[in-house]
Amino acid sequence: MAPNDHKTQLRQKAMAARADIRGHQRQVATERAAHHALARLKYTSGVVGLYEAFRDEIHPGEIARHLAGLGRKLALPVTPKIGQPLIFRAWAPGDILVAGRMNIPEPSPDAEELHPQVLLV
Repeated sequence: MAPNDHKTQLRQKAMAARADIRGHQRQVATERAAHHALARLKYTSGVVGLYEAFRDEIHPGEIARHLAGLGRKLALPVTPKIGQPLIFRAWAPGDILVAGRMNIPEPSPDAEELHPQVLLV
């Protein structure tokens, strides 16, 4: 099996498991993720790069609101053209997002490009 085939199978398995988390289980998973992330992020400084939930990903909204309330700068990735590096643009809770390549929500092209020191993935 080629390495990419194995990676594809693992990704599909992980996506299926994530899709099975529903209702109260999803709420608990989201709260646990936020608790663990915030416990570690309090020891960091600088721009925090996070993501906007897509499909059935756990939404990091609580984390983003908490960090923004502490004055932390936040950034979201912008889906690059194939072969181009990933960049992050400034974002804050409530900012309007646009559909990027692959329809993934991302900051406006006018938003400031930032270089996160911490990534939440």
